[in-house]
Amino acid sequence: MKLNVLNVLNKKSSPDEIAEQIVMLEEKARDAMSGRDALRAAAKELRQQKLCGEAITDAQVKEADSRAESAVLDLETIEETIQKLTNKLTNALEDIKQKNTPECQKRLNAISADRQKAKADIAKAKARLLVAAEAFHGPSAEYYVKDGSIFLSGDETDGLYREEVGRCRDQVKRPTYYEKKCEIDNYSNQISEMRVDEEVERLLNKYRAQAPADTGAGK
Repeated sequence: MKLNVLNVLNKKSSPDEIAEQIVMLEEKARDAMSGRDALRAAAKELRQQKLCGEAITDAQVKEADSRAESAVLDLETIEETIQKLTNKLTNALEDIKQKNTPECQKRLNAISADRQKAKADIAKAKARLLVAAEAFHGPSAEYYVKDGSIFLSGDETDGLYREEVGRCRDQVKRPTYYEKKCEIDNYSNQISEMRVDEEVERLLNKYRAQAPADTGAGK
C-alpha cells in the first residue's frame, strides 16, 4: 500500500482506494500520538529541571515546547485528514447505493447481445431436436418434444446422451449469459441491502487485516 492522500482526496476514488488510505493514516496517527506523548513528556521534564534550579535556559524550554506543539499539530492534521477521507468514503458508498438501479440497467444493456444469442441458440437447438425426433417418431415428434417425454431416461442411448451433454458443456464459452446475469443480480441485491456504516467498517477492517503487524519497534 502506498500513501497517496491528496490524490485520493482530490479525485473520484473507489471506496477501496479511500479505505486503504484511511488505514495507512491510522498507523501514522498511532506513531504521531506516541511521538507527541514523548515530546510533551520531554518538555515537561525540561521545565521541571529548570524549576529545580538546573542550568536550563529559556531557549531550551522554548525549543522543547515548540517540538511538542508541532507534534500536537501533526497529530491533529492526521486525524482531520482521516475524518475527511471517512466522509468521502461514506459519500462514495451512498452514491453507489443511489445509482444502483441505473448502474445495473447499464450492465444489463451491455449483455443484451449475449441474451439474444442465447435465445437464438436455444431456438436452433429446439429446431434440431424436433427434426431429429421427427426422423424417429414421425408426425408425433412435436408432442414428445413439447411434453418433455423425449428426455425420459431408461433408453439404451442414455450413455450417449450423458456423454454428449458433457462434451457440449465443455465447449460452452464462459461466462455464459446466465452467469453474467446472476453476477449483475447479486451485485444489485448486495448494493440495495447494503448498510453504508457497516460497509465502511467492513472495508476498513479488510485493509487493517492486510496492514503489517505493529510490533512497537522503531517508535
